[in-house]
Amino acid sequence: MTKVNTVPTSTRFAVAIHILADLALHKGKAVRSEDIACSVNTNAAVVRRLLGVLAEAGMTRSQLGVGGGALLAKPADEITLLDVYQAVEEPNYFVLHRSKPNPKCYIGCNITSVLEEEFQRISATMDASLAQTTIADVARQVADNAGVHYQCAKQEISEDVD
Repeated sequence: MTKVNTVPTSTRFAVAIHILADLALHKGKAVRSEDIACSVNTNAAVVRRLLGVLAEAGMTRSQLGVGGGALLAKPADEITLLDVYQAVEEPNYFVLHRSKPNPKCYIGCNITSVLEEEFQRISATMDASLAQTTIADVARQVADNAGVHYQCAKQEISEDVD
């Protein structure tokens, strides 16, 4: 079956996780938005915009002056993927029809309540799952995948979590 995707999907969540993992792996060092943008492969303005949203949510902070940039505002093991999702995405994972279904159709007049119940159930499961993973977990996995290059950062992350 061919999947037809006509509704655009946001990448803010993935990019925000990337940004936070980058900051976690550079523990104690401010990271310039240009350097993060290079890693994400996007424009620095996109990174700055997301850093602003993450700062409003209490996850990042800025350090001004020479050697300035972004830092985590709290430990990486205190930031869950659910926190990140709620900061950068719309509140609902799923949305109903843009137009109300046909009330004269037996499916159209009954589908909305069924979908609302299912979407609530699935959303609760997703929330619980996202709450189990922290930015420290993600950063540790990135460091493990990177191997020797991130040995120093990996050690610092492990010390934070333990």
